[in-house]
Amino acid sequence: QVRPMPAPAGFWKFEVLSGPTGISELDLALRVFPNPTTGVFRVEGKFDVAAEATVFDALGRVVTSRSFQTNELLLDLSDSLPGIYTVVIAWEGGRKAFSLKKL
Repeated sequence: QVRPMPAPAGFWKFEVLSGPTGISELDLALRVFPNPTTGVFRVEGKFDVAAEATVFDALGRVVTSRSFQTNELLLDLSDSLPGIYTVVIAWEGGRKAFSLKKL
């Protein structure tokens, strides 16, 4: 017998969900800075759709959450304790998380 064996006709079916890299342009354009921060930080991206930025502490509790549809958003963690936070940006069709250190 010869390996690999061919599959029967019509056995495989593929569906392309996004661009050739699998990374949307919004994923590539997103950034959170400055990192580390002393409190105020900025989320930048090319948002044509509504998005939501949610900041979680190390225990997974929501620190702040804001909806926006602009190219930038300022968030303030000045009243929060120093540590590592997770910033999750979610929009229709995607989601991206960033680690943020607050001094």
